[in-house]
Amino acid sequence: MISRANVTREALSELETLRAQNMREEKARREEAAGKSPVIAALLERRQSLLFSGMKRAFASPGKAQDISQSMRGEMDRLNAQLRTALAAARDKILRAIDGSSIESLGCFWYGSECSYENVDMLEPQVREADMLFAVGGGKAIDTCKVLAHRTGRPFFTFPTIASTCASCTSLGIVYNPDGSLRDYSFSKVPPSHIFIDTQIIADAPDRYLWAGMGDTMAKCYECTISSRGDTPSHSDAMGIALSPMCSAPILRWGEKALADCRAGRVTYELSEVILSIIVSTGLVSNFVQVNYTTGMAHAIYNGFTVLPSTEANHHLHGEVVSFGILAMLTADGQFDERDKVLRFSRSIGLPTRLADIHASPADLPAVAVKALAGIDVRKYPYEVTKDMIISGIMELDEYSGRIK
Repeated sequence: MISRANVTREALSELETLRAQNMREEKARREEAAGKSPVIAALLERRQSLLFSGMKRAFASPGKAQDISQSMRGEMDRLNAQLRTALAAARDKILRAIDGSSIESLGCFWYGSECSYENVDMLEPQVREADMLFAVGGGKAIDTCKVLAHRTGRPFFTFPTIASTCASCTSLGIVYNPDGSLRDYSFSKVPPSHIFIDTQIIADAPDRYLWAGMGDTMAKCYECTISSRGDTPSHSDAMGIALSPMCSAPILRWGEKALADCRAGRVTYELSEVILSIIVSTGLVSNFVQVNYTTGMAHAIYNGFTVLPSTEANHHLHGEVVSFGILAMLTADGQFDERDKVLRFSRSIGLPTRLADIHASPADLPAVAVKALAGIDVRKYPYEVTKDMIISGIMELDEYSGRIK
């Protein structure tokens, strides 16, 4: 049995430093939160809970103190980033915009950190008096509000504060379990009434969201063209398929420059074009095409990786893992020239091209493949997608990417 005396000194020291820093700042920030919004108060509460749960786990499992400390640091950084966003991004601009109008804000409510039915249930009584809903934030926050709006029959408007997915443009909601694994899809034909895109807010957001968003967006082109292969699409489907190259071409052309501009907080032509590709082009394709065309093997592979604790523990973003899925999908489909073009781009901005980049290993792949096939993503495909095909595509990609410079 390991005693407290054997705990790594450095790990305990870091935990104590975090605790002391938190205690110094907590009183002032809680007072500030009380005068601003429940969103901020909820984030502060989550941060305080994280700190004390980390200390408790460290003393209960001294041998793991170093790992716990590192995990806490990453989670604390993420919560602090959310706090800054909640304090400074869209809320004040929205309130200023509706000031003097007939619109009255009934409050600002934290969505709960995951798009889950549990969080939709939590929010429903809080918005009972509202006539419409404003969905503000990233993909999971917007999808939570979207599912809530569909359930309660309210119109909703979206205000994306990051460009990581097309959630702010689509009618589809992706629902997860509280542990972060995929649960199901919430289908509706009702998209947001309007999207309000503030490019400066997105430029000021952490650049990793734009980085991952480019990966997610490119998938729409390749997935919808593969999924519809051999079909005679209806008018709406054909419109979406014809538009789908706008989900990859602008990113491959301007993505590297756009990411550099986002890192510098500059709104430029290239950044604006990439933002529109991520949010609008991909969202329109999703709304035009049937659900069987709007997804495919790249998203199936992403869903597979959600069963691995390492995916959530290392905070891998949706689009980040989807971008890896694109490469595996193109490999399995035999589109090697296109795969190599996407691979070169992914490497240029640091998107994953190998299993190790997403903290996974070959031993994880059977479970990943089972989960990938459990959903709807490849039920409509030009050929049968099997467990062995997914594993082989990922392994071939991993080995190929490891060989080339």
